[in-house]
Amino acid sequence: SKKKFEGVFGWLVKPELPAPKPIPLIRFVDALIEGSGSPEGLGIDDAVALTELLENAYKADENNKIVQIG
Repeated sequence: SKKKFEGVFGWLVKPELPAPKPIPLIRFVDALIEGSGSPEGLGIDDAVALTELLENAYKADENNKIVQIG
């Protein structure tokens, strides 16, 4: 019912979010064209960390256990 939410909506605050970065593929291609190196968050160390995360997620699911990373 409407009464349930009466007065609640006045306190909600819409946060100011930063503008989104271009999609990773576009950032990567732009870096290749410009010769500026790997964009932040898209380097080899990031790829290795993501691969380890995914591998451990699969192991955790397969064994139905939490896998410690690190």
